[in-house]
Amino acid sequence: MVPLGRTLHVIIAWIFLAAVACTAQGEAVGGARSTTAGADRLTELVAQLGALDREARGSAVRELYRIGDPAIPELIRALRSPQDTARISAALLLGWRGPAAAPAVTALIAALDDENYKVRINALFALRAIGPGAYSSVPCILDALKDTDALVRENAAATLKTFGKAAARALDALETLAREDKDEKVRAQAKAAAEKIRQAQERP
Repeated sequence: MVPLGRTLHVIIAWIFLAAVACTAQGEAVGGARSTTAGADRLTELVAQLGALDREARGSAVRELYRIGDPAIPELIRALRSPQDTARISAALLLGWRGPAAAPAVTALIAALDDENYKVRINALFALRAIGPGAYSSVPCILDALKDTDALVRENAAATLKTFGKAAARALDALETLAREDKDEKVRAQAKAAAEKIRQAQERP
């Protein structure tokens, strides 16, 4: 499973990560597994991500996690859901798929403009988790460094940090952010990102 940063815990707790994490931990011991599900069931589960009932949402998240990669196409569609909870959960679940979620990059880039800051944060987490397959998102993540929400800016810097040389074009923006952002945690993350990218550039 992809490690989660400090700021993501706020979002994860909001959709009952505790329950999901217990399931994930159990699966990690026994090895990754994927549960087959028909198209109708996948559609039903994704719709359940937008349910008002928190227990129903948590149940859908757990089952979609267990289903694994076959759920990716439906999760991509869920990023366009009118329900905030569905978009937040879909972005997070895509992040948990790691590099296998590369087909979602275009939709995740679009989600960086979502009106809900939690969707934007989870989209950044997913792009970070996808890794090299998401390098094309660098220009849009650069825009996220200017987001009005400090958590989004911090996560944007964290994502660029993991991209290494591929994020070289972000150096100037990161160094400016490290000097001038009003949020201390954003400044620290931007500085760390700039340093990591410069180190990557120096390696052969």
